[in-house]
Amino acid sequence: MYDHHIPYELSTAQIWTLGCVLYELFEAMKPFHEERVKSKALGRVMFSRNNRPSNECIELIDWMLKAEPNHRPPSVRRVIVHEWFEMNDEV
Repeated sequence: MYDHHIPYELSTAQIWTLGCVLYELFEAMKPFHEERVKSKALGRVMFSRNNRPSNECIELIDWMLKAEPNHRPPSVRRVIVHEWFEMNDEV
């Protein structure tokens, strides 16, 4: 369950936002319906079969969109060293 007494942490909020943007780039829609966000019943995001990103990208997005802030990457630096970015460095 989400602890409402955890102090606001800017970096985890930024991670959440980046995860939402990355998800929207693949799916062209928000990762969670408003009702799921309000109830905090987030769970894992789903991807369509048409635009499904690589497993590494899905893992990164799932990590970034954890409901518990302390379960997300601790900083943007940790995001950009994720193996998905390493795989796409050649592009």
